[in-house]
Amino acid sequence: MKKLKILTIFLVFCSGISIAQEISITPKKLPYYKLYEWPGKGVIVAGKDFKGNTLQQEITLVSASGETKWQEQYMPQVENPYPIYSEHSDYLYFLDQLQPDNGKIFYNQTNLSGYIRKGSIYFPPVFRSVSDIDYSSCELIDINNATDDLIFHFRLKDKKNKQYQDVLVFLNHYSLKTFIAKVPAVFPFDVVEKGDKSLLYFAGSKADENYFVHTTVKDKKEGFDILIFDKKGAFSGSRFLLSPDAAIELSDRKAFFPSGAYYNPATVFSARGQLFFMENEWYLSSRKGTALSVWKQDDNDAFQLFGSYEVKTKKNPGHAVGLTKINGNLLVTVSSDLEQTGFVLSEKGETVASHEWGEQQQYSENPSGLLRENSGSTFWLLFDDGWRKAGKIEFSEELQSLTFEKE
Repeated sequence: MKKLKILTIFLVFCSGISIAQEISITPKKLPYYKLYEWPGKGVIVAGKDFKGNTLQQEITLVSASGETKWQEQYMPQVENPYPIYSEHSDYLYFLDQLQPDNGKIFYNQTNLSGYIRKGSIYFPPVFRSVSDIDYSSCELIDINNATDDLIFHFRLKDKKNKQYQDVLVFLNHYSLKTFIAKVPAVFPFDVVEKGDKSLLYFAGSKADENYFVHTTVKDKKEGFDILIFDKKGAFSGSRFLLSPDAAIELSDRKAFFPSGAYYNPATVFSARGQLFFMENEWYLSSRKGTALSVWKQDDNDAFQLFGSYEVKTKKNPGHAVGLTKINGNLLVTVSSDLEQTGFVLSEKGETVASHEWGEQQQYSENPSGLLRENSGSTFWLLFDDGWRKAGKIEFSEELQSLTFEKE
């Protein structure tokens, strides 16, 4: 009897281990149809009505420990709202529009607690504090999810003065108040066309600092002018970083995570080198023909070569580049006229994995998949207990469970 009791306890213990090794989630109300890796937070699983009788959406957050943190519903105005998130932010937005509709954009915001807030921004009144800028003449070119704010990047093409003027609208994550900033720099048409200046783009953020960058020439030296704005849109200063190579050619910026420009392939941010700010460090991607170089800033504000890659192309050597960091690795995506490629550089700059794909945009929804060579279309995530792959979602009327299987 004693041996039987010990055996029973042992079997129960083993059963507990087996259960702990399985991560499975079931929708509450709406069937799953999409997965999004939320950098450093876990994975968002989205559900919607299979028959389309309601626009309601359901989102579930599964943490790296395998715990279902929450399952919540929200009601957008469109069937497929646009997720906007990044490695910088603990807030996730689903936008109903990427361009203002009658001056408005509607959104649903959530955070790590699963608290969903619905709201909208009506832009014309916000622009009144920059009275010399006509809102109706501005174009919304990008939307970026920064550490403290969701930032709407507008651009005015001032034909009268032959220059571009940028305006930034900050939606604070916490208060949902809006602030506006007129960028203290203008970009003359002829200077941009000659390549002496690039147009402005978002490079990254940290607490109370948002970085917007353009290439320029100062004291006959080429480099990067970094404009810094706080969480309320106030301009707080600038700094200049010298380019490591005067022969850098034009390349485009590729959004790694869904931003406004990510959804619009017509939006182009070209510059002689692309700066990225991640985890309090500056990285630079540069191009010479088909050779892509990645640089990292050292303690003396100088860029040191970190890694390089030869881009495959048909005729046009130009390409677009995106960078992000996961688990100490630098993830790089490159899009040329021939293919899209992803590769991974270790902390020492060594290439540890590489991928090639066609029109898929999987890297944005599952960047960790780049860490696994030849991952194909499988959705991979690094949980606390190791690598797991998500089961394939079969969108149907039934409320089917989704399982993350251990490697």
